[in-house]
Amino acid sequence: MKSSEAVISTLCLTLLLYVSTVDSFSSIAGIKRLDPHQCYNAAFMADGNRFKLQYQRNIDITPPRRLINDKHPYIFSTSFRKGQTLFINGKFNWIMGPGHTFVINLLGGVPTVDPDAGADVLHIRFTFDARSGQGGNIIFNTFKKGKWLEEVKAINPFRANHGFWLTITALDTKFEIRTYGHKILEYHYRLPLDYITFVNAIGDDTVLERLSLGGQIMKAPLRVVVPEGGFNNEGDYFLFDAIPSHFVWGMNFTDGENLILQITVNMEHKVMTLNSRIDRQWGEELRASSFPFEAGKMFNMEVKIYASRTEVLVFGSTIAVFPHRADDTAYSEFTFFGSLKIRTLNFCPVKFQAPWIGIKNLDYHSGYITSKTVPYGD
Repeated sequence: MKSSEAVISTLCLTLLLYVSTVDSFSSIAGIKRLDPHQCYNAAFMADGNRFKLQYQRNIDITPPRRLINDKHPYIFSTSFRKGQTLFINGKFNWIMGPGHTFVINLLGGVPTVDPDAGADVLHIRFTFDARSGQGGNIIFNTFKKGKWLEEVKAINPFRANHGFWLTITALDTKFEIRTYGHKILEYHYRLPLDYITFVNAIGDDTVLERLSLGGQIMKAPLRVVVPEGGFNNEGDYFLFDAIPSHFVWGMNFTDGENLILQITVNMEHKVMTLNSRIDRQWGEELRASSFPFEAGKMFNMEVKIYASRTEVLVFGSTIAVFPHRADDTAYSEFTFFGSLKIRTLNFCPVKFQAPWIGIKNLDYHSGYITSKTVPYGD
């Protein structure tokens, strides 16, 4: 009799484990992979000294939530390599009051924090003052072998009912965390980086507008040959994230013969100028309407190509418009010059015909990147 009860007990336990395992795998199976770029559709992404094409996004540019354990967090599968950066921006949709927090987890093995399984390689929790809605602290920690380790704290610069911009870059031995481009903390790895398999963000009153993880660390001088022979379709653009120093930096664009656009940023005099050199003749110098750059502060820049002009945007705001001065305005290559550390480089074509119809993502490389620069327009 006891033997029969033991068999039944074992069968019940086995069935319970099977059901829970199936449920766990089914929930994980529906989690989509985080995109490695910030383009709206197709993207050529810097990958070593070449470019890799992702023809179609895995998720919408505005990340969706999903239902899991009766909650609606943002959850995506991902890996995290040295040199890559996680970009998070959104808005805290409340004014004031108690109980508001926002949490980001870089998890290993499980999509949510589980006291009995997996690990939380990097846990970040934002707290806010209940009366004023001002930021309180940012708390950093790691969940390892079933227990939380010692907390590390920093001041939370964010405010309720405002947007936020956060980046996490994986360096050789630590994470570098920045808010609004300013470095606030370096968090040394307590678990290996390759543990990370999921990222989630939790906060019912927080809306994420952009979320991506990719890039690689580069620096000027850098010559970039644009994929697919150059961008000359209406609305094509490229974007990059970088950190300037106290010195001059900029970009030179060519159509193969002329210097069709030179962007020069003088950090000392706080001015950005734009000019061209066509048939060895310099044109009229134009100036940007504002100067959003600071030494040591990461920025996001877009250069958008239109039929009659090029627009330069920083953090989504237009700061300069440059009318085309050459007959052929195909931006076939350019160079970064001066003192600049580059974290991401993406080319975003608005009209791109895949070489093979029906293939979602192509492991296809085009263009190249090199530290060996050449003069333009001489």
